[in-house]
Amino acid sequence: MRGFSEHAEIIALAFSPDGRRVAAAPFTGGANEKVIRVWNLESGDIRVLGPVPGAGEGFEGGVNALVFVGEDRVLAASTKGLLSFDLREGRMVVRSTEANNSLAVSRTASFGFGTHSELGSAGLVRFELDGSEARMLPAYTPAEVVALDPTETSVATGGLDGVVRVGPVSGGEPHLLFGHEGLIRTVAFSPDGRWLASAGEDRTIRLWPVPDVYQDPAAQTQPRGVASDAPLLDQSEGCARCADFDRLEARGRPILWLGKAAGEVSFGPSPRDSLMCRFMWSRIAI
Repeated sequence: MRGFSEHAEIIALAFSPDGRRVAAAPFTGGANEKVIRVWNLESGDIRVLGPVPGAGEGFEGGVNALVFVGEDRVLAASTKGLLSFDLREGRMVVRSTEANNSLAVSRTASFGFGTHSELGSAGLVRFELDGSEARMLPAYTPAEVVALDPTETSVATGGLDGVVRVGPVSGGEPHLLFGHEGLIRTVAFSPDGRWLASAGEDRTIRLWPVPDVYQDPAAQTQPRGVASDAPLLDQSEGCARCADFDRLEARGRPILWLGKAAGEVSFGPSPRDSLMCRFMWSRIAI
């Protein structure tokens, strides 16, 4: 699929719910490239949305994340905030100036979460797609990445402090999951909602049983400094292995270790599918 130059760095990609269209936008590049391109995979037609507000050289106006909302809207988390593009009319609305990084949207298209990241601070924002005012959730600070569970009752974040936070979508006090060291780059729920995967710059992938977010976090949060019970996939003689992975209903094969910080993790479509991991643009599976 063509459209962007070789100088545009693209990290934001999204498929439409019916799988017939794919959207992409650059994180960095020239001002004239700060647009969202939507390809129709059946007809070959290309739709260009934008330019993105504040489009400039380098990172100015860059897009960090894209999400289709139904078949007719695309949400974009840009350096200028959360943007909503109407594919039918071509209109663009700024939904929030806060959500500028990671995105997670409910399947009912009624609400979503975004992370706000700028030099020296990071946090979680809940926004409503009916146009209501977005609100920051300070209990999740710092938050760089976000995921919404399949039942849309729990939200999880990861940030610079190495702590995974899991709590109710209402914004209540989260459970704290300690184990990582340094920045967490990605979090993902399993399709059945029982497990949460996290990965970061400490070169580990951790699998956590999802806590009951309606129980008191103080009763379930593990103290800092206590060894985590979460199954750990870590570097060991050129590969990573999880001894307890059979009980997670996965295939239990070794993971090839590429010696890079994990950039993204995601589960397959069913609980018995593999956990997919991207290590600096390479994809592996267990």
